[in-house]
Amino acid sequence: MYKYYPPSKMNEWCPIWDTPASFMPSDSYDGKYVSSPRAGGQYRIDRTAISCMSRLDDRAKARLTSWLVEQRDREGQDIPVVSTDTLKTEGEQRESLPIPIRADRLLQWIESEIENIGTILVFTSQEMNTTTAAAWSESINFQEVKFLLDHLCEQGWLERPQPSLTNNYLVTVEGYNRLAELKTMNDDSTSGDENDDSSIRVFGLK
Repeated sequence: MYKYYPPSKMNEWCPIWDTPASFMPSDSYDGKYVSSPRAGGQYRIDRTAISCMSRLDDRAKARLTSWLVEQRDREGQDIPVVSTDTLKTEGEQRESLPIPIRADRLLQWIESEIENIGTILVFTSQEMNTTTAAAWSESINFQEVKFLLDHLCEQGWLERPQPSLTNNYLVTVEGYNRLAELKTMNDDSTSGDENDDSSIRVFGLK
């Protein structure tokens, strides 16, 4: 069984990444309600923040996107709000995630995408904009996602079952063991441990 992704049918553009997105009715909100796979899902952004977005480079945008993912998954904010203050604190000043954490998050994302054990995920460059893989792994381009996928293969957590098929991946038994470890780590980190470092916490996907 294979997992493929259809081409995007979105006809708007994400204010953060300038990639396919859709806008939702904004009522009286002075900004935009956006649904963007590249940004990890839905968010609101005010008009001033949109006008200031050009001051962020791609690495800062990736950090901002990680914050959006965390707000939805950890803080329970289905539609987090991006303001000019957010651009500064979560884009410009926030530290980038360590590579191992980014790889773990990508592995968690893959698990969320496959319906059955043994499903082969086919991931190509077009999925950078039509899925949330780059958002979850704090990646700025396909080469970075590919690097993390290769790392997961080297760890034995993924394998390429069809060498003739470009960019196909299967979660191994060792990979599911790693996912179980991550879930335990996440459960422990949300139990009130005062020594928890939330900046590098892995998350359980909804």
